Amino acid sequence: MFKNMNKFTKAVIMFVIGCAAMAAVTWLASVIKGTEFRINWLYITGMGVIIAVLDLVTPAEQRKKNREKLKDSFKH
Repeated sequence: MFKNMNKFTKAVIMFVIGCAAMAAVTWLASVIKGTEFRINWLYITGMGVIIAVLDLVTPAEQRKKNREKLKDSFKH
């Protein structure tokens, strides 16, 4: 899906997905702990940026190839 996409557009999409995921994880943790849910914007946006940058540095396609290569190395 992301193979032929512009890198900037892909980074923005990954940032939004990262922010949404971190907000969901924070909410779920507060529900499990039984504490009040407070939005920490700095944490959520910072983690969104980290997720977007890590995806630019090592794209998902490359990580998948690396996993396949490692799995094949254990078979032989």
